[in-house]
Amino acid sequence: MAKTSVSNETSSMVCLWVEPWGTDHWMRPGEEFTVVTEAEPEQSPFNVVVHDEGITVWVNAGHDAEVFDKNGDMVPCGYRRPARYSQGAAVVLEALNMLRNDPQVLERISGIGLFGDPKTFTGAVIGVPPPDTLLERTEAQCAEGDPICDASIPLGQRILQLPLCKIDSAEACLHHGHQGVLLISPGPS
Repeated sequence: MAKTSVSNETSSMVCLWVEPWGTDHWMRPGEEFTVVTEAEPEQSPFNVVVHDEGITVWVNAGHDAEVFDKNGDMVPCGYRRPARYSQGAAVVLEALNMLRNDPQVLERISGIGLFGDPKTFTGAVIGVPPPDTLLERTEAQCAEGDPICDASIPLGQRILQLPLCKIDSAEACLHHGHQGVLLISPGPS
């Protein structure tokens, strides 16, 4: 069995690509992953390439490979893959505002999940609160350090981080992976 380890010594997320399968495994700063294959070390089973898109480990032997974290837990393909930017929470709130006067639709909404809700940004007029009848069925979540929704970050620091959110990259801005969810129950049969 052969293995090689790679670590993220940067201050942002880095992708580990395992080829020839094209699997992606995303590392946070300071994390280390190990690629393991059944090949013997004498077979020179790996080539490691560092490039602008991350790190690629080529498995040269004709064996499958698996990726593990420092604890020995398997890291599946797509692990921590950043979602692309979404203004989902604002869109869901705006849709609710448009439906505010339609009680038949509102009563069918079983729950609302707001991720990265921009309403917490001081002075921002983005979206409106859900109708009062839905407040008990609304849950809002914010990733720690998200400059758009984490109200624990001083406003001045949040404003300084906002230009990073214009970059289409979750490494640049935590807010890129957030969205809103609207759960609607089926109507009466």
